[in-house]
Amino acid sequence: MPKTTRSRNLDLIRWLNFGHENTAKKLVSITNANYLSKMATGDMEISDRKARSIERATELPLGWLDRDNIAMLK
Repeated sequence: MPKTTRSRNLDLIRWLNFGHENTAKKLVSITNANYLSKMATGDMEISDRKARSIERATELPLGWLDRDNIAMLK
């Protein structure tokens, strides 16, 4: 499955949280570390409901996972 905007942004969230383990701990009530990895690599879809939950848990604005945040960094 190709990477999507959501998966690229979730990968960015992992980087901003100093790695996979720290992000997994922050999202423990939403998903486990294995599914987090699959979502960030594009191997598993991130549903609308899951995206909004991730945004709330990481204190990001709603819709953050749906915009091209990597392009904004360039």
